[in-house]
Amino acid sequence: MSNAKQQRPTHKSPRARVVYAFLNGEGKDYQGNGKFQYVVKASFPAGAETDEFAARLDALGEDGLRQVNEQIMQKNALPGAKKMALKKGLTFPVYERDEESGDLVVNFKAPTQITNRKTGETYSNRVRFFDAGGSPVEKELNVGKGTQGRVFFQTFNWLSPIGCGVRLEPKAFQVLDLVEFAGGGPKTAADYGIEAEDGYTFEAGEETATNETDSSVDASEV
Repeated sequence: MSNAKQQRPTHKSPRARVVYAFLNGEGKDYQGNGKFQYVVKASFPAGAETDEFAARLDALGEDGLRQVNEQIMQKNALPGAKKMALKKGLTFPVYERDEESGDLVVNFKAPTQITNRKTGETYSNRVRFFDAGGSPVEKELNVGKGTQGRVFFQTFNWLSPIGCGVRLEPKAFQVLDLVEFAGGGPKTAADYGIEAEDGYTFEAGEETATNETDSSVDASEV
């Protein structure tokens, strides 16, 4: 019998719209505790495909809860901890539903580095990027709000004194329509909600008028 660790299956999401993402570099100190993570919050439009995805997430949550309870029942599963009661449900939901639109909102997050408990070796857990055709993108992308794509993820079941949950860990992101994050906040009129109206029109190369009266006042006259 092989002692090799079983590889966790990778799951594919439907097409999603990015609400925000931190998928490159050192990631994001998401909880302010010094533990950096890769994070993507994605919105899936209401519809049959999204409902099917929600059902799959429900099944992953139920399977994760079952595995957590199996861990609790194992002898010495939690060394040094008091006996824990079986969990009747996950402490945090796997997804949320927007009450107005019916859209599905899902948070994917994973630690930027993984440490092997046996060897102490630490290695990168970076998210891989692929284009619409499935070719790898050989650079880090600044994925911004409004980007369209698919998340490929694995699940990680966690158990602690505060409860239990199933984390959806992004492993790859397929970019279908990229909106790059430029940083520094809104940049265009649309970003501020400004709409075109009749009135002043700026022409490129227009010189800025100066108040010559103010600039020529003699100090002795003040």
